[in-house]
Amino acid sequence: MVWEKESDNYVIPSYASVKIEGQNSALAGVDGIDKYGYAKINKDKIAISPNGDGYYDELIPSLYLFRSAKSMSVDILDFDNFATNTNYSKKDIKVTGRVSAKTKTLKITGNDVEIKDDRSFEADVKLNEGVNIVTVYAADKDGNELANYGVKIFCDVTAPVITLTSPLVNGGVINASSHKLELKGTVSDNFQGYEFRINGEEVIKYENDAKFGPKVNTKEFTKELNVNDGDIITLKAVDLFGNETVNKYTVKINPSLGVSVDNVTDGGYYNKDVTPNVKYNADLYDVTITVNGQPYENGQTITAEGSYTLAVKSVLKGEDKPQGIQEYKFTIDKTAPVVKINGMENGKAYNKDVLPKIEVEEGAVVTSITLDGKAYDGSAIIIVGKHVLEVTAVDLAGNISEKIVVFNISAPKPEDPNKNPGNSQDKPNPGNNQSKPGTGNTSSSISDNSKNL
Repeated sequence: MVWEKESDNYVIPSYASVKIEGQNSALAGVDGIDKYGYAKINKDKIAISPNGDGYYDELIPSLYLFRSAKSMSVDILDFDNFATNTNYSKKDIKVTGRVSAKTKTLKITGNDVEIKDDRSFEADVKLNEGVNIVTVYAADKDGNELANYGVKIFCDVTAPVITLTSPLVNGGVINASSHKLELKGTVSDNFQGYEFRINGEEVIKYENDAKFGPKVNTKEFTKELNVNDGDIITLKAVDLFGNETVNKYTVKINPSLGVSVDNVTDGGYYNKDVTPNVKYNADLYDVTITVNGQPYENGQTITAEGSYTLAVKSVLKGEDKPQGIQEYKFTIDKTAPVVKINGMENGKAYNKDVLPKIEVEEGAVVTSITLDGKAYDGSAIIIVGKHVLEVTAVDLAGNISEKIVVFNISAPKPEDPNKNPGNSQDKPNPGNNQSKPGTGNTSSSISDNSKNL
């Protein structure tokens, strides 16, 4: 029998029904059911399960029992694979066992269970993940209760969680800067506990029957390893129910991880001198540095405009491979971008609308266009008077150019009336009050009619 701390009662996986002097003594060792559905235990009674599995296999009646008892019979309800505090790693289980000849009705979790001719039985039981109370009920042919109790069992189908926080993993590969590697991470489980190993070596062993879940059982780990290129690292966590998580990683030694480069970035543009600085531990690495294929002295300043490739090759001290290669392509550009404003000229006057067209060299962008101090939307300029168009552009290196054009727009000259063939003064309408279709314009027609009026 197992004492249940929360309810101060015992829960028994298998029971014997005892009859003394022809009178039923209910379940051996059981005096009814408490409010939690557990059996109330009377230690003066008897509980056995003589199936040879080591659980309650002996019937040892107390001596005082025989002072008043002249005969005793025992009715058995015995499970083969079902007992209090049993752990299951699946939600669907099959419960099997045997009953005595007296048992005619058997229910497990409220469902009727068929009792076979040889008094054996089997029942399918569905469990929820966590703590389960499986009810068991048995009665004789007259409906007299032989058993009515709950069995507390546990179910867990979820494997532990391993989280590797350092180093970074990319596609199952751990990149190491040298033969020394430090692993850091956490392990957790949704239930009672687990055992965690790295390459077969135990790192964490945790079990807690009172408090469950990752809030209480998440543990951190740190492990230093000596590794070679191509090694396999295995992280394995197994919980108390046999659920396991196995993570395997391949080690790739990359000496470049131990070499850093300051003051320059790959793809960078600069409008000033550049002084790359390669940093590494000379006791651990052998490093070769070139710029545009030529040997480069670390810390030397590069001043000339142009495109450059800084190459850094590294190996572990005294080794030929693996080799780490880093390349940084960068450009020094100290010249401001060229800005063109087409369609107009500085200092020129126009007697018509002006529509400027702005162009900048490749790689530069226009950052600001203003007309007379206000944002310009690119439409035709039609207002008469003096104007100032200002364009600002910047290139990839941060060089800035400003282009300013000052111009005037004057009112257009009036047209010479002698050049207008539709003017009524040049070609009067010969007495016709209506203009002919397709000749003259509306204004001349009105003018002629007004004369007739």
